[in-house]
Amino acid sequence: MFLVHLVKILVLDDFYSFLDFWFFHLPQKIFRKTLDFIYSIDADIKIKSHFKNFFTPFYGEKSFILLLVSIPFRTLIIILGSLFYSIIIISSLVLILVLTLIPVIFFLIFLNILNHGVLLRK
Repeated sequence: MFLVHLVKILVLDDFYSFLDFWFFHLPQKIFRKTLDFIYSIDADIKIKSHFKNFFTPFYGEKSFILLLVSIPFRTLIIILGSLFYSIIIISSLVLILVLTLIPVIFFLIFLNILNHGVLLRK
C-alpha cells in the first residue's frame, strides 16, 4: 500500500504536472506572446491608425488629390499588414500544433517498440 502511494506521489503527480504544462499552459503562453508581439509591432505598422483615418488625407491637408493618393496607400498598408499578422498567427498555431504532437508521437513510438518486444527481448 505504501508503494502505491509512493508511486503516486513521485510519478503520477509529476506526470500530471507535465501534461498540464505541455498541453495547456505552454500553448496559452505561446499564443499570448504572439498576440503581444503583434500588438508591439502594430506601433510601427499602425494598421489601427490606418483604419481609423481611412478617408482622411495625408498630413491633415484637405486636398482632394491627397485623399485620392491616401486611399490606395492605406488600403495597401491594411492588406499587407493583415497578411503579415495572419502569417504570424498561423505560424504560431503551427508551432503549437507541432509542440503538442511531440509527446503523442513519442508515446506512439514507445508503444510500437513495446508491441514488437524490442525492450523485452532477451
